[in-house]
Amino acid sequence: ALQRRGLSDGIRRGRGVGGDRGPTRAVDESPRNLQRGRDHGLPSYNELRVAFGRPPARTFRDVGANRETADRLADAYSHPDEIDAWIGLLAERHRPGAFVGETLYRILRDQFIRLRDGDRFWYESYLPPSMSNQIQSLTLSEIIRMNTSVRGELQPDVFVTETICVADLAPPFGMLDVFDFLAFQNEFMAGRLDRADLDGDGQLTLFDFLVFQDVFAGGCD
Repeated sequence: ALQRRGLSDGIRRGRGVGGDRGPTRAVDESPRNLQRGRDHGLPSYNELRVAFGRPPARTFRDVGANRETADRLADAYSHPDEIDAWIGLLAERHRPGAFVGETLYRILRDQFIRLRDGDRFWYESYLPPSMSNQIQSLTLSEIIRMNTSVRGELQPDVFVTETICVADLAPPFGMLDVFDFLAFQNEFMAGRLDRADLDGDGQLTLFDFLVFQDVFAGGCD
């Protein structure tokens, strides 16, 4: 349960497996990532902290973003030295304005600096400063718009998902009416897990209708 908190459905419900071996089913990637770290001999979370110039965590509060996370870490491990890298890095309190904690930030920064400095074709190595500044001013959303037919439907920051009301399924968008209910009913009958599996259990049941009803009644507030 600890490693599933805060993870997206794409990780928790994972990629499908099956094919020639049988029906495709979703696989939870979080325990797989934990096991991969152990199989490949990744250092512990505390060992990573020390390797990247940080003092080791002495208490679970040194790791967890809040008391609840620290308590869950304490339920899973007897000492901070035992925390797996995957778990510890995800459990860290985030740096201001970032999506990751201090240790993972240092790991990513080190990796990208090495990629940049080891690439003799890196644009800053040979382009004039004016052109380098122009490239650096571009955002990923602008690049996508310039190279595809995607336009205004793409949010400016493609790394942040805008809040979407799961009950607002039919025009006119921004208000809930009977057409949204009919649209949900159609998605449910068509077996569209991505649109109708509102309780996130990987199947369509009465509980999804109950979730829709609660959201609809609350007006998406």
